[in-house]
Amino acid sequence: MISPRLSLSMTGDRRLRGEVLGGRQAIVTGGGSGIGAALTRALAAAGADVVCADIDLAAAQRVASQAGTRPDGRSVVGTIRAVPLDVTDADAVAGVVAEVVDRAGHLDLMFNNAGITWGGPTEQLTLEQWNAIIDVNIRGVVHGVAAAYPQMIAQRHGHIINTASMGGLTAAGLITSYVMTKHAVVGLTLALRRGGGRTRCRCHGDLPGRGGDADSGQGQCGWICRPRLLPVGTRGFACL
Repeated sequence: MISPRLSLSMTGDRRLRGEVLGGRQAIVTGGGSGIGAALTRALAAAGADVVCADIDLAAAQRVASQAGTRPDGRSVVGTIRAVPLDVTDADAVAGVVAEVVDRAGHLDLMFNNAGITWGGPTEQLTLEQWNAIIDVNIRGVVHGVAAAYPQMIAQRHGHIINTASMGGLTAAGLITSYVMTKHAVVGLTLALRRGGGRTRCRCHGDLPGRGGDADSGQGQCGWICRPRLLPVGTRGFACL
């Protein structure tokens, strides 16, 4: 079992050794940029075999191509494999999960990270924009949970990590649709946490206040299995 106190960062944390997540299978949606890219690199640096899934395959491939070494120059034990994925397609998400399970026999870590945002006055949002953000930020997470959670229950272990936002705990007028969706992700995560004890599966939420620039190696990621907010790293991360 993976330690619930484990945290990952892109800042040379000495705990990131190859054996920490050696043999673990992970999927990161939206892994081609930003927080998703930072998550992907950190997981591979810790020894996991990671599927970097993104609607932009070229972006995912760029992340995968950088998998050979850690920021400190040491070799990476884990692997990164890029795949195209539109998280609004439930069958496609289920297919990525099934492929990992067929290949490795288990899925240990499911990062439902893909997301979009709209900014501006709420009254100027079109219905198409409302539907798009609901499809990606809410249904995309639901599709990941629906695909991964039954598998984790069957294998009696696993972690689901949903990327929310500090906007999922507070309100801001110029990102109304985004705040709505991230509140939904926080609610889903907390509800899954309540039910996870009986299954030995765990659900966590990361709530970044600022994602950092993954391309410069400054993005950070982490999770802490606690029912309250705790700080992680130095760039505005907290976790559920």
